Amino acid sequence: PERIEEDNYFFASEAYGATKNFPMQVESLEKYLALKPKFNTERVENAKALLTFFQHLQKEPVAAIADAERAYEIPFQPFYGLMLVEGHVNGQGPFRFLVDSGATSTVLSNDLFNSLKIPVLSTAVVSCVGGTGKTGTKLAKVEKLKVGELEISNLPISSFDNAIFAELIDGVLSTADLADFLITLDYPDRRILLTPRPSKRVAKPSTDVLASRVEIPFRILGNLILAPISVNHQPAQSFLFVTGAVTSTLSKRQAGFLGVRHDTPNASVDIQFAGACGVTQSVLSVDRVDLSLQSLKVPYAKILAVELKEISKELRTEVSGILGGDFYSQRKVTIDYRNVKLIFE
Repeated sequence: PERIEEDNYFFASEAYGATKNFPMQVESLEKYLALKPKFNTERVENAKALLTFFQHLQKEPVAAIADAERAYEIPFQPFYGLMLVEGHVNGQGPFRFLVDSGATSTVLSNDLFNSLKIPVLSTAVVSCVGGTGKTGTKLAKVEKLKVGELEISNLPISSFDNAIFAELIDGVLSTADLADFLITLDYPDRRILLTPRPSKRVAKPSTDVLASRVEIPFRILGNLILAPISVNHQPAQSFLFVTGAVTSTLSKRQAGFLGVRHDTPNASVDIQFAGACGVTQSVLSVDRVDLSLQSLKVPYAKILAVELKEISKELRTEVSGILGGDFYSQRKVTIDYRNVKLIFE
């Protein structure tokens, strides 16, 4: 019970961050640290770092949209199911950003971070996919990020040190930083539509639209989206919805439930799997897996399985896999952070 109370304050701070309620985020971190938590020393250090970080940000509105009452259309360049956009940071650029629902915050590469001489406000350790499952990051802010006509000021950012990603992109734009809007990822037309939330009830979609539309609730933990996915028609498991992932994957624990482990003949594959925390070569292959999200189903002749133990531990929930672009990149996907739902059309 004591540990649960501690963790509740920490996770409450992340929930407030997702709704941009930064005063309550700071208050929750202060309450967490006031309990003198002792069960997770790394989390305590991260909480201290975040509190220092947000105290620097509070001098002016955080992650403020210059005009949140209008709609925006941002073209993107497709890359193997990923979305790449151009952006300017503090008036410099353009730089290439990956649009990622699996990023807890907007991120700059260390090279860009250093070349722009952005002051470091704090440091932290984060859990992520790949490598050891953890990586160090610098916490800072940019005065202005501009993507298309969208401008965000006083934006919290972090850094990444990943040589493979740095060859492709200069940074990662977190969809969580766009949560003031309904976010439609229009893969067929290669554009991102940001729509102000309606101030009053809007008309329901037509019957034809509803027939091809799948709407599901999701959970949000640590600014990450957890969607209910059925594996081989079994009860739904929690999968990270990650637009920054080319392919969907299973966790190794989920692969184990399907009878595939490291000692399974021909299960280990000689492949490098790249994630935000680096590259891992410890990858399994699982044959004949169906992933389903209500009426949407994608059969996989083979699907990879990677270690998701650290991120499951950090989120305090079992993460059974990652739902990547190969599942939905032929569709339009709307992310509604306020009403915690995903809409596939």
